[in-house]
Amino acid sequence: MDEITIIQFVNAISYSMILILGAIGLSIIFGLMGVINMAHGELFMLGAYTAVIAQKLGMNLWIGILFSPIFVGIVGLALEVSIIRRFYTRPFVTLVATWGISIIFRQLIKMLFGPGHQIIRNPLAGSLDLFGIAYPKYRLLIMLITGIILIFLFVFFHKTPFGLKCRAIIQNRDMSTALGINVGDIDRWTFSIGAALAGMAGAIMTPLITINPEMGLPFLSQSFLVVILGGVGSLFGLIGGAVLVSCCRFFLSFFFRLTTAQIFVFLMAIILIRIRPQGLFGKKIA
Repeated sequence: MDEITIIQFVNAISYSMILILGAIGLSIIFGLMGVINMAHGELFMLGAYTAVIAQKLGMNLWIGILFSPIFVGIVGLALEVSIIRRFYTRPFVTLVATWGISIIFRQLIKMLFGPGHQIIRNPLAGSLDLFGIAYPKYRLLIMLITGIILIFLFVFFHKTPFGLKCRAIIQNRDMSTALGINVGDIDRWTFSIGAALAGMAGAIMTPLITINPEMGLPFLSQSFLVVILGGVGSLFGLIGGAVLVSCCRFFLSFFFRLTTAQIFVFLMAIILIRIRPQGLFGKKIA
Protein backbone atom coordinates (compact mmCIF):
# COMPACT_ATOMS: atom_id res chain seq x y z
CA MET A 1 0.00 0.00 0.00
CA ASP A 2 1.18 3.52 -0.76
CA GLU A 3 1.50 6.19 1.92
CA ILE A 4 -1.85 7.88 1.15
CA THR A 5 -3.74 4.58 1.43
CA ILE A 6 -2.06 3.81 4.76
CA ILE A 7 -2.92 7.28 6.09
CA GLN A 8 -6.56 6.92 5.02
CA PHE A 9 -6.78 3.45 6.55
CA VAL A 10 -5.36 4.61 9.89
CA ASN A 11 -7.59 7.71 9.78
CA ALA A 12 -10.62 5.46 9.27
CA ILE A 13 -9.66 3.36 12.31
CA SER A 14 -9.01 6.49 14.37
CA TYR A 15 -12.31 8.08 13.33
CA SER A 16 -14.23 4.87 14.09
CA MET A 17 -12.72 4.85 17.59
CA ILE A 18 -13.80 8.48 18.07
CA LEU A 19 -17.33 7.58 16.92
CA ILE A 20 -17.41 4.63 19.33
CA LEU A 21 -16.20 6.79 22.20
CA GLY A 22 -18.95 9.30 21.50
CA ALA A 23 -21.76 6.81 20.96
CA ILE A 24 -21.12 4.38 23.85
CA GLY A 25 -23.16 6.35 26.37
CA LEU A 26 -26.04 6.90 23.95
CA SER A 27 -26.08 3.20 23.06
CA ILE A 28 -26.31 2.19 26.71
CA ILE A 29 -29.16 4.61 27.48
CA PHE A 30 -31.08 3.93 24.29
CA GLY A 31 -30.56 0.16 24.44
CA LEU A 32 -31.49 -0.33 28.08
CA MET A 33 -34.09 2.35 28.75
CA GLY A 34 -35.49 3.02 25.28
CA VAL A 35 -34.99 6.74 25.93
CA ILE A 36 -34.23 8.91 22.90
CA ASN A 37 -31.96 11.32 24.74
CA MET A 38 -31.80 14.48 22.64
CA ALA A 39 -29.62 16.08 25.33
CA HIS A 40 -26.82 13.54 24.85
CA GLY A 41 -24.87 15.97 22.66
CA GLU A 42 -25.06 18.58 25.39
CA LEU A 43 -23.76 16.10 27.96
CA PHE A 44 -20.80 15.65 25.60
CA MET A 45 -20.50 19.45 25.48
CA LEU A 46 -20.54 19.68 29.29
CA GLY A 47 -17.60 17.25 29.40
CA ALA A 48 -15.69 19.45 26.97
CA TYR A 49 -16.39 22.59 29.01
CA THR A 50 -15.31 20.80 32.18
CA ALA A 51 -11.92 20.45 30.51
CA VAL A 52 -12.07 24.14 29.55
CA ILE A 53 -12.69 25.09 33.19
CA ALA A 54 -9.79 22.92 34.33
CA GLN A 55 -7.49 24.69 31.88
CA LYS A 56 -8.72 28.13 32.99
CA LEU A 57 -7.92 27.14 36.58
CA GLY A 58 -4.35 26.33 35.55
CA MET A 59 -4.75 22.54 35.47
CA ASN A 60 -3.89 20.31 32.54
CA LEU A 61 -6.25 18.31 30.35
CA TRP A 62 -5.74 15.09 32.29
CA ILE A 63 -7.40 16.66 35.34
CA GLY A 64 -10.30 17.75 33.16
CA ILE A 65 -10.63 14.23 31.76
CA LEU A 66 -10.64 12.85 35.31
CA PHE A 67 -13.36 15.18 36.59
CA SER A 68 -15.56 15.37 33.48
CA PRO A 69 -17.23 11.93 33.88
CA ILE A 70 -17.78 12.60 37.59
CA PHE A 71 -19.43 15.98 37.00
CA VAL A 72 -21.48 14.95 33.95
CA GLY A 73 -22.45 11.66 35.61
CA ILE A 74 -23.89 13.62 38.55
CA VAL A 75 -25.75 15.89 36.11
CA GLY A 76 -27.14 12.80 34.36
CA LEU A 77 -28.21 11.29 37.69
CA ALA A 78 -30.00 14.52 38.62
CA LEU A 79 -31.77 14.62 35.24
CA GLU A 80 -32.97 11.02 35.55
CA VAL A 81 -34.27 11.49 39.10
CA SER A 82 -35.97 14.84 38.48
CA ILE A 83 -37.26 14.57 34.88
CA ILE A 84 -36.52 11.48 32.77
CA ARG A 85 -38.04 8.83 35.08
CA ARG A 86 -41.43 10.54 34.91
CA PHE A 87 -41.78 9.94 31.17
CA TYR A 88 -40.52 6.38 30.54
CA THR A 89 -43.90 5.23 29.23
CA ARG A 90 -44.26 8.30 26.98
CA PRO A 91 -41.39 8.26 24.46
CA PHE A 92 -42.53 11.33 22.54
CA VAL A 93 -42.72 13.37 25.75
CA THR A 94 -39.24 12.11 26.69
CA LEU A 95 -37.91 13.23 23.32
CA VAL A 96 -39.41 16.71 23.73
CA ALA A 97 -38.27 16.97 27.35
CA THR A 98 -34.66 16.05 26.58
CA TRP A 99 -34.67 18.42 23.60
CA GLY A 100 -35.76 21.19 25.99
CA ILE A 101 -32.96 20.21 28.38
CA SER A 102 -30.46 20.46 25.53
CA ILE A 103 -31.60 24.01 24.75
CA ILE A 104 -31.30 25.00 28.42
CA PHE A 105 -27.74 23.62 28.62
CA ARG A 106 -26.69 25.46 25.45
CA GLN A 107 -28.03 28.76 26.74
CA LEU A 108 -26.38 28.28 30.14
CA ILE A 109 -23.02 27.69 28.46
CA LYS A 110 -23.50 30.82 26.33
CA MET A 111 -24.26 32.83 29.48
CA LEU A 112 -21.20 31.51 31.30
CA PHE A 113 -18.62 31.34 28.50
CA GLY A 114 -20.08 33.36 25.66
CA PRO A 115 -20.94 32.12 22.16
CA GLY A 116 -17.34 32.03 20.93
CA HIS A 117 -14.90 29.17 20.54
CA GLN A 118 -12.68 27.76 23.26
CA ILE A 119 -9.28 26.19 22.68
CA ILE A 120 -7.65 23.35 24.59
CA ARG A 121 -3.92 22.74 24.34
CA ASN A 122 -2.87 19.32 23.14
CA PRO A 123 -1.19 17.64 26.13
CA LEU A 124 0.52 15.05 23.96
CA ALA A 125 2.01 16.82 20.98
CA GLY A 126 4.20 15.12 18.41
CA SER A 127 3.94 12.01 16.27
CA LEU A 128 4.96 8.37 16.27
CA ASP A 129 6.18 6.31 13.34
CA LEU A 130 3.32 4.02 12.32
CA PHE A 131 3.71 1.79 9.26
CA GLY A 132 6.26 4.22 7.91
CA ILE A 133 4.19 7.36 8.45
CA ALA A 134 4.15 9.96 11.20
CA TYR A 135 0.85 9.81 13.08
CA PRO A 136 -0.25 12.08 15.97
CA LYS A 137 0.37 10.60 19.39
CA TYR A 138 -2.88 11.97 20.82
CA ARG A 139 -5.05 10.23 18.21
CA LEU A 140 -3.28 6.97 19.00
CA LEU A 141 -3.97 7.56 22.69
CA ILE A 142 -7.69 8.04 21.97
CA MET A 143 -7.69 4.71 20.12
CA LEU A 144 -6.05 3.04 23.14
CA ILE A 145 -8.46 4.64 25.64
CA THR A 146 -11.48 3.62 23.56
CA GLY A 147 -10.21 0.04 23.35
CA ILE A 148 -9.76 -0.09 27.14
CA ILE A 149 -13.26 1.31 27.72
CA LEU A 150 -14.79 -1.27 25.36
CA ILE A 151 -13.02 -4.14 27.13
CA PHE A 152 -14.11 -2.80 30.51
CA LEU A 153 -17.74 -2.44 29.40
CA PHE A 154 -17.77 -5.93 27.88
CA VAL A 155 -16.55 -7.43 31.16
CA PHE A 156 -18.88 -5.18 33.16
CA PHE A 157 -22.03 -6.16 31.25
CA HIS A 158 -21.18 -9.86 31.00
CA LYS A 159 -19.56 -10.67 34.34
CA THR A 160 -20.97 -8.39 37.05
CA PRO A 161 -24.39 -8.73 38.74
CA PHE A 162 -25.31 -5.17 37.73
CA GLY A 163 -24.36 -5.82 34.12
CA LEU A 164 -26.31 -9.08 33.99
CA LYS A 165 -29.38 -7.28 35.34
CA CYS A 166 -28.94 -4.64 32.64
CA ARG A 167 -28.86 -7.31 29.94
CA ALA A 168 -31.96 -8.95 31.42
CA ILE A 169 -33.83 -5.63 31.29
CA ILE A 170 -32.78 -5.10 27.67
CA GLN A 171 -34.26 -8.50 26.83
CA ASN A 172 -37.55 -8.03 28.70
CA ARG A 173 -38.29 -5.19 31.15
CA ASP A 174 -41.61 -6.59 32.37
CA MET A 175 -40.20 -10.04 33.07
CA SER A 176 -37.19 -8.50 34.85
CA THR A 177 -39.55 -6.56 37.12
CA ALA A 178 -41.55 -9.73 37.80
CA LEU A 179 -38.34 -11.53 38.79
CA GLY A 180 -37.59 -8.92 41.44
CA ILE A 181 -35.02 -6.74 39.67
CA ASN A 182 -35.28 -3.12 40.78
CA VAL A 183 -35.61 -1.68 37.29
CA GLY A 184 -35.84 1.88 38.62
CA ASP A 185 -32.44 1.71 40.32
CA ILE A 186 -30.84 0.12 37.25
CA ASP A 187 -32.31 2.83 35.02
CA ARG A 188 -31.07 5.58 37.32
CA TRP A 189 -27.48 4.40 37.47
CA THR A 190 -27.39 3.39 33.81
CA PHE A 191 -28.44 6.88 32.73
CA SER A 192 -25.74 8.31 34.98
CA ILE A 193 -23.11 5.96 33.51
CA GLY A 194 -24.18 6.85 29.96
CA ALA A 195 -23.96 10.55 30.78
CA ALA A 196 -20.53 10.08 32.41
CA LEU A 197 -19.22 8.34 29.29
CA ALA A 198 -20.50 11.20 27.12
CA GLY A 199 -18.76 13.68 29.39
CA MET A 200 -15.50 11.74 29.25
CA ALA A 201 -15.73 11.61 25.45
CA GLY A 202 -16.22 15.37 25.33
CA ALA A 203 -13.17 16.04 27.51
CA ILE A 204 -10.91 13.58 25.69
CA MET A 205 -11.77 14.95 22.26
CA THR A 206 -11.33 18.64 23.10
CA PRO A 207 -7.86 19.05 21.48
CA LEU A 208 -9.27 17.72 18.17
CA ILE A 209 -12.58 19.55 17.84
CA THR A 210 -14.07 23.04 17.92
CA ILE A 211 -15.44 23.79 21.38
CA ASN A 212 -18.52 26.00 21.36
CA PRO A 213 -22.10 25.91 22.72
CA GLU A 214 -23.42 24.41 19.46
CA MET A 215 -21.01 21.46 19.33
CA GLY A 216 -23.51 18.94 20.69
CA LEU A 217 -25.83 18.63 17.68
CA PRO A 218 -23.28 17.27 15.14
CA PHE A 219 -22.05 14.86 17.80
CA LEU A 220 -25.61 13.70 18.51
CA SER A 221 -26.39 13.03 14.83
CA GLN A 222 -23.23 10.98 14.32
CA SER A 223 -23.82 9.01 17.52
CA PHE A 224 -27.41 8.15 16.57
CA LEU A 225 -26.23 7.09 13.12
CA VAL A 226 -23.70 4.67 14.62
CA VAL A 227 -26.16 3.23 17.16
CA ILE A 228 -29.00 2.75 14.67
CA LEU A 229 -26.75 1.20 12.02
CA GLY A 230 -25.05 -1.15 14.46
CA GLY A 231 -28.15 -2.20 16.36
CA VAL A 232 -29.48 -1.16 19.74
CA GLY A 233 -28.09 -2.81 22.86
CA SER A 234 -25.00 -4.41 21.29
CA LEU A 235 -21.36 -3.46 21.82
CA PHE A 236 -20.45 -5.42 18.70
CA GLY A 237 -23.12 -3.50 16.84
CA LEU A 238 -21.66 -0.24 18.10
CA ILE A 239 -18.22 -1.21 16.79
CA GLY A 240 -19.66 -2.44 13.48
CA GLY A 241 -21.69 0.73 12.95
CA ALA A 242 -18.72 2.98 13.71
CA VAL A 243 -16.37 1.05 11.41
CA LEU A 244 -18.94 1.07 8.60
CA VAL A 245 -19.51 4.83 8.85
CA SER A 246 -15.82 5.72 9.12
CA CYS A 247 -14.65 3.37 6.34
CA CYS A 248 -17.32 4.59 3.93
CA ARG A 249 -16.53 8.19 4.81
CA PHE A 250 -12.81 7.92 4.19
CA PHE A 251 -13.09 5.60 1.18
CA LEU A 252 -15.53 7.95 -0.56
CA SER A 253 -13.34 10.95 0.27
CA PHE A 254 -10.83 9.51 -2.24
CA PHE A 255 -13.26 10.37 -5.02
CA PHE A 256 -15.46 13.17 -3.66
CA ARG A 257 -15.26 16.16 -1.38
CA LEU A 258 -15.76 15.37 2.31
CA THR A 259 -19.22 16.98 2.38
CA THR A 260 -20.33 14.88 -0.61
CA ALA A 261 -18.87 11.76 1.02
CA GLN A 262 -20.90 12.44 4.17
CA ILE A 263 -24.08 12.77 2.09
CA PHE A 264 -23.37 9.37 0.53
CA VAL A 265 -22.83 7.89 4.01
CA PHE A 266 -26.25 9.10 5.14
CA LEU A 267 -27.87 7.74 1.97
CA MET A 268 -26.16 4.40 2.59
CA ALA A 269 -27.49 4.46 6.15
CA ILE A 270 -31.06 5.10 4.94
CA ILE A 271 -30.87 2.18 2.52
CA LEU A 272 -29.38 -0.18 5.13
CA ILE A 273 -31.98 0.76 7.73
CA ARG A 274 -34.72 0.17 5.15
CA ILE A 275 -33.35 -3.30 4.37
CA ARG A 276 -32.42 -4.23 7.95
CA PRO A 277 -34.33 -2.04 10.45
CA GLN A 278 -32.80 -3.77 13.48
CA GLY A 279 -29.28 -2.75 12.43
CA LEU A 280 -26.27 -4.89 11.65
CA PHE A 281 -26.16 -6.76 14.96
CA GLY A 282 -29.58 -6.01 16.45
CA LYS A 283 -32.33 -8.49 17.09
CA LYS A 284 -34.90 -9.07 14.36
CA ILE A 285 -37.94 -6.91 14.87
CA ALA A 286 -41.16 -8.89 15.07
